[in-house]
Amino acid sequence: MSTTAQTAPFPPSVELRSAQAAPIAAWRLVESWIAIIPLLFLTVRGTFSIEGAAGNNQMSGTYGTMMASSVSSPRHNLEIALFYGIIGLLLVPFYRSILSTFLNNKLLLALPLLATASTAWSQVPSRSLSFALMNLLNTAFAIYLVRRFTPNQQMQLFTTLGVVTLIGSYTLIALFPSIGLDHKENFAHAWQGLFGHKNHCAMMMTYLLIPIFSLRLKTSLQRALRILYVAATLLLVAMTQSRTGWLLLALTFLFLGGMSLLKRFRGRNRLLLTLVTIAVVTTLAVVVYEQYATIAVMLGKDPTLTGRTEIWAAVMVPIMKRPLLGYGYNAFWVGFKGEAATTAMMIGAANLGNAENGVLQIWLDLGAIGVLLMFVLLAQITRMAFAYWRRTTSPQLAWYLTVVFLSVAMLIDGDKFMFPHTLEWTAFVMVYLSLRRDQQTRHLEGQRE
Repeated sequence: MSTTAQTAPFPPSVELRSAQAAPIAAWRLVESWIAIIPLLFLTVRGTFSIEGAAGNNQMSGTYGTMMASSVSSPRHNLEIALFYGIIGLLLVPFYRSILSTFLNNKLLLALPLLATASTAWSQVPSRSLSFALMNLLNTAFAIYLVRRFTPNQQMQLFTTLGVVTLIGSYTLIALFPSIGLDHKENFAHAWQGLFGHKNHCAMMMTYLLIPIFSLRLKTSLQRALRILYVAATLLLVAMTQSRTGWLLLALTFLFLGGMSLLKRFRGRNRLLLTLVTIAVVTTLAVVVYEQYATIAVMLGKDPTLTGRTEIWAAVMVPIMKRPLLGYGYNAFWVGFKGEAATTAMMIGAANLGNAENGVLQIWLDLGAIGVLLMFVLLAQITRMAFAYWRRTTSPQLAWYLTVVFLSVAMLIDGDKFMFPHTLEWTAFVMVYLSLRRDQQTRHLEGQRE
């Protein structure tokens, strides 16, 4: 007797079957609106702009306030307890299927477990443990979303989240500009909306833009509302004045357009076009890398990427002191003390609280083991996404590709992989599990044949 069903990475559930049997628009489900509350918290990365109003000035520095990384107010701790408490309540009815999914996706679970284990060698064990447990809750929340909602309902849910984020952001920008505008840097009237930083606003709105293209809209009103949603999102991203956000948005559209074009070709033509594209991109990357200083000066930009290259060199010093295991999950930037203070003073940036590179950040936190697990996980999801792209034209394809693409691209840009309170990790886990489920379904169908 085959034991495939018992070892499936995504075991079947009564909840999912019932949702598929009677699909209902996500915005008509009470659970959707409850889920949007913690999703909004994750979208703004755990801190709404109104909470940072007192520090919304140039004195806070370009890279954020280091002291804020080590100090949490009682009110913020209460907010964290509230949002994760809501997540916990949503998870309770699904705990069996969530646990089963955890146990059958060991690679996905490895990195959160390493973060939890890092408590043993962390600079601040209590900090690492608390953030690791919250990350496990976020991971379980992503499993719940995939188990509870069909793929189409997930796109509706994220679109609704985007609408709520847009309404909140435009309200703050229009009525409370001291909060809705980013005054921390030398960009006059840069928009940040609900977010704590204009760059976060631009990057997260790129995530929330794509799902609406996966929806099958039947009426003229629905299509008109989609145009309005897209226009409002693009305007918000444009007004953030975030060059990083603009670049990511442009690259996302170029990537999706290129993948769509490539899909039209077959056999040798597809292979040839792929090889030519790789060659061109590689050549351009080498030229930019070798001549970046010259190109930056020609464009009127800082050759050090606004100090990022200096930061990357500086953080390698503490990394080499603990290369294998790091300093503990989210336990390196813990205020102006220890290695973090030494690193900040090395480059004369007292407010430094970020490695400005996703790979270096996880190396600081979880060492070379964490970096290895991250790359293995990224390699697997990329392979599954490419296989999914080759054989299907499902409405969710663009969303899956976007999440995988941004997960890789934002590492280079300076985002953090599996960082606490982030929607990026939620979306990554959701797409990973969706692709695994599709892979398992094909495997079972192949066995029947």
